[in-house]
Amino acid sequence: MPPALPPALALLAATVFATFSDESFRIALPLLPAVWIVAAIAWWRGAYTSTMALTVIGFVLCGLVLAAHARERAVHPSIRTVLEARAGGFLIDQIGPEAEHDPLLIRVRLIEDAAVRDDYVSLRTN
Repeated sequence: MPPALPPALALLAATVFATFSDESFRIALPLLPAVWIVAAIAWWRGAYTSTMALTVIGFVLCGLVLAAHARERAVHPSIRTVLEARAGGFLIDQIGPEAEHDPLLIRVRLIEDAAVRDDYVSLRTN
């Protein structure tokens, strides 16, 4: 087995797991430096099996933290927060009936063309 395969598989598995989980995995962030330091010490002492295990654990922690952060940013974009403050009814956690409000002036960069849906038109912006 190539030496890069276990860390890559660990990163992939952790990323997929964190994407479908509702946890933030913030607890994993302070563990990362400790894991990398212990892995470096194990490598320096010639304990290559321990080094590989600790490296895999480090990649799992990185995958969990990065995927959870990306999921959080995708579900709660900044425009949703602004619209909730101005008009209400835009939080993903509290989806309810549409609120009546005056048009809001915004400036965005379109990412792709508009898509016609059943009752509305959606635009992807950045």
